Amino acid sequence: MASSRARGQFVSGPLDERHLKHLLQHEYSVTGTSIVEPLLQRFWRALIDWVPMNAAPNALTLAGLMMNASSAVLLLIYSPDAKQDIPAWLLLYAAFALFVYQTLDALDGKQARRTGSANQLGELFDHGCDAANTLLVTLSLSVATGLGHTPKLMLVQCASSMTLFFVAHWIAYITGKIMFGMFDVTEAQLCCMGVFIATAFGGVNGLWGVSVLPGGILMRHVQVLVYLTTSSSLYFRLAYCISQGGAGKNGSTVANTSIIFPGVVWLMLIVITAAVSNKSPSLFLDRPCLFITAFGAASVKICERLIVAHMTRTELALWDSGLLGPALLVVNQYFNEPLSEGVALYLATIIGLADVVQYSARLCRQIASYLGVQVLTINGNNSGGGSDRNLRPRKSH
Repeated sequence: MASSRARGQFVSGPLDERHLKHLLQHEYSVTGTSIVEPLLQRFWRALIDWVPMNAAPNALTLAGLMMNASSAVLLLIYSPDAKQDIPAWLLLYAAFALFVYQTLDALDGKQARRTGSANQLGELFDHGCDAANTLLVTLSLSVATGLGHTPKLMLVQCASSMTLFFVAHWIAYITGKIMFGMFDVTEAQLCCMGVFIATAFGGVNGLWGVSVLPGGILMRHVQVLVYLTTSSSLYFRLAYCISQGGAGKNGSTVANTSIIFPGVVWLMLIVITAAVSNKSPSLFLDRPCLFITAFGAASVKICERLIVAHMTRTELALWDSGLLGPALLVVNQYFNEPLSEGVALYLATIIGLADVVQYSARLCRQIASYLGVQVLTINGNNSGGGSDRNLRPRKSH
């Protein structure tokens, strides 16, 4: 991807030329702001002056994601079943890593505007990293609160978290706009940091294993209930958007497709997840973190495809290679487990992670080539930059 590469050069990848031409016409649009974000904007605006001018916006986003991934991996090493106590230093590191991700994620768009390198690749890269980070944070939160003691609740919380991310971009696919509520991702991330810090001092089981209500209701159960309650408003927002119709022809999506169909795609993944966990309860109960990672990888891939469908104004396909991992588990169960449950689950996880990584890499390479930019460095034609929902109006993200 040399800096001299001409804009509009097509290379093989997940998208065809029609998708790429539509992508060039995409304009980032956002509405709403959350409670805390205006306060944090002062910090972020002061911090951006310290970022080197040659730092690519996408490199900032990726650096934040890698740091948060490192804390998640360490947490899973210490507690692969989400039941064990975690060293205080690691929980404090998890809080710091999430803070760094949040900060760099907020700075990438500002850096893109500052360096004149904002483009559609940056928006896609930013949201793709957000999808992966959603899975990482939810797994980390489950480990920090010891939800492995109640794995079904752990699955509910993780599935709900990824569903919320999908719904937010489903709304964007319908309306053409990213919509933020009063309590949104910034506030949720701050709450997660608070959980990590509190657990560092109180202990996984010492804090979250405390009984607080009759009937054996523990603090970790209350945490899940609070999470589900505070996030429920997004579902009402989706219902309202569906009732009002979309931005496309005859109330359809921006791609002039059914506003309901994305829900069918997501429901298929949820049904497969539920079917596999019910057919072989031990597969999930014995390895909840690995199980969630296997299906989480598929959910990240589907979310990325929805973001691409929105930005390229194309339909969202029902089947995707990201479902190969979950499909392997279904087939293995159907044929009375020719592979042991553990082996099948590890294979499904590896397949899912490899698929989403290779898809993301090929997608970024293809779009960068078409735009005549580089992904992780700034060149003469400019690199992509992340979303900055507080610097508007603007032509592209």
